[in-house]
Amino acid sequence: GELLNMENENLKTLWLVGDDFVQPSPNPVYMRLYGHPLCPYVERSRMTFHLKEIPFQFCCVDFPSRPQWFKELGSEGRVPVLELPNNKGRVIESAVVAQFVDDYYCKCYYQAFPKDPIVKAKVKIAIEKVNSFVPFFYKCLKEDGEKAEVGEAAKPILEWFEASLKSNKKTEYFLDQEAPTFADIFLFPHFTRLTYLEGTKCEPYLKELKLESYPHLMKWHKKMLDHPKVQKSLCCKEAFQGFVKDMKETGVLTLKLGTYCDKE
Repeated sequence: GELLNMENENLKTLWLVGDDFVQPSPNPVYMRLYGHPLCPYVERSRMTFHLKEIPFQFCCVDFPSRPQWFKELGSEGRVPVLELPNNKGRVIESAVVAQFVDDYYCKCYYQAFPKDPIVKAKVKIAIEKVNSFVPFFYKCLKEDGEKAEVGEAAKPILEWFEASLKSNKKTEYFLDQEAPTFADIFLFPHFTRLTYLEGTKCEPYLKELKLESYPHLMKWHKKMLDHPKVQKSLCCKEAFQGFVKDMKETGVLTLKLGTYCDKE
């Protein structure tokens, strides 16, 4: 019973908010992921852990009250930050963190980067397309630029996603894989938050993207939303829309805790 309690304590979600924002002791058993529940880059890493069924400790960071010790973790205050057990090392940058988890647990039955070198190369190409698409999410979020121009500029990338998924013969994941790869994992968080802009002040920008014109892409999104392991790290729609509302009222784009996120 005591060992079980210790294990549960090492997996308990930590909330670093306000006066309680002190540096926690190193986790002696599990990797610790510092991040925010609404951050799409953090969600990539959380999804990778959940899809691989690897236990980890999530440490939720309140952005407005980040202390100096957090900034000195090597990320200049950005998230995610992955800390190895007993503080044996840290990894930063979202793509690197997610891929590190995949490599570290390479003997796991599931690999987010397929072992087949040809498929892996195709996944890397898809990731480049995702990287080209992400800025359009932020243009919609910040209402940056003319709506029609944003929609027209995003069209070629959305068409690439649609054509890629339309060519599948067996599954609804990118590259016709049996399970999500990093192509799916890297696109899903930003794409989901993009759909969450419906009903917010950003909705006119969302409408310019005409997502309903891409049925295979929307079917892919529904498939990902319904995935039980993906749901474990899914961003809460109401919380994200609360963040957007506050951002529009204050003009400040920052991720708080407590305001938008209930403690798990």
